[in-house]
Amino acid sequence: AELQRLGPFLPAAVADAARCPAEGCRADGLTGLALRKTVDLIGYPGGPRAEIYLSLRALAPGANSPCGRDGETEHEIRFIPLDALLDLPLSLGGLRHVVFGDRTRVLDCETTFTLFEVIEGLAWELGFQGGARHCSLRR
Repeated sequence: AELQRLGPFLPAAVADAARCPAEGCRADGLTGLALRKTVDLIGYPGGPRAEIYLSLRALAPGANSPCGRDGETEHEIRFIPLDALLDLPLSLGGLRHVVFGDRTRVLDCETTFTLFEVIEGLAWELGFQGGARHCSLRR
């Protein structure tokens, strides 16, 4: 109950998960979930700043993977029903370093996560479950 206070939408996700079957909550075509950390240096020219954030992505087979694992592609989870995600394996991904918005030359690195980062990152991402498609926020 205390952990649910980390995100205002987390209690709804926990209630949804409680209504799901004990097994079989896995979408066809998805291979897993990856929690990733990104350091994005932005604001140049002008006042440069760094933004550090976590993202949870669904992984699926595909060519030309942007997620650093051969043969897999990343997908936003918020339009995938929670009952299709609960039995997918979760991996802690690496750190993606983006310099001044240059997405063509992204540096993927190994990193570590604190327990709080994992819990808070999952709570944040699950808060967007079922969000409207027209409210897509992009980085």
